[in-house]
Amino acid sequence: MPKNSIDPDDPMQLHGVALRNGDPTRMLDDILDEFVRIGYRERHLHMLFRDPHYQMTFALGQVVGAETVRLAVRRVLGRWGVPLDGPAVACADAADLAGGKESTDE
Repeated sequence: MPKNSIDPDDPMQLHGVALRNGDPTRMLDDILDEFVRIGYRERHLHMLFRDPHYQMTFALGQVVGAETVRLAVRRVLGRWGVPLDGPAVACADAADLAGGKESTDE
């Protein structure tokens, strides 16, 4: 049965917290590593940081900036040996990707 309020003592309920002294670029790399390992490609990784429905990655993208995200995506993909989609796909708008207008460059 759904709950209407948060119970801070419930050990099974997830709670997000902000870390004051955390390193956002380290967090960025760690998140990208996880998504790359489950199969996300370049265009999908960029979408995570542009779409406000993905609250954590969107907020992180606002903190570090689009250029830092772009460079980190390419660095992490390279680390795992995943081919890049190319510059045209990386610049695609999140609304286009969500609407099914993905590139056919694969």
